[in-house]
Amino acid sequence: MSWKFDSLGWAVRWGSRASRGDAPPSAQPARTATAEELARIRLAMLEALGPGRTASRLHLRVATACDAWVLWDLRNELLATLAARDGEAAATRTVTALTPLFQGLLPAGLARSLASPGPTRH
Repeated sequence: MSWKFDSLGWAVRWGSRASRGDAPPSAQPARTATAEELARIRLAMLEALGPGRTASRLHLRVATACDAWVLWDLRNELLATLAARDGEAAATRTVTALTPLFQGLLPAGLARSLASPGPTRH
């Protein structure tokens, strides 16, 4: 077994019950993202951040994210960073515009939320 870091920086033993490999089928991604798809998502997220030192930690996390699920999780941090800089409405529009890039790359439960119009409220 090997170790992998999740989107929060926690070490998870790959192949353990805590890893996504043992998740039920509904939690498994529809398919694995290609390198080009991951690069497209990363680029869009990094462009949304723009230059500046205030987002440097998030910039590094986006740039080194290992899969689409991690990038999906980072949207919340991106939203908070953009809201502080640009306001909540503009940040929501920016992050919502990223959603189509994840089509077919997320588990069925998350994919259903992609099909619904508008942002999801919790």
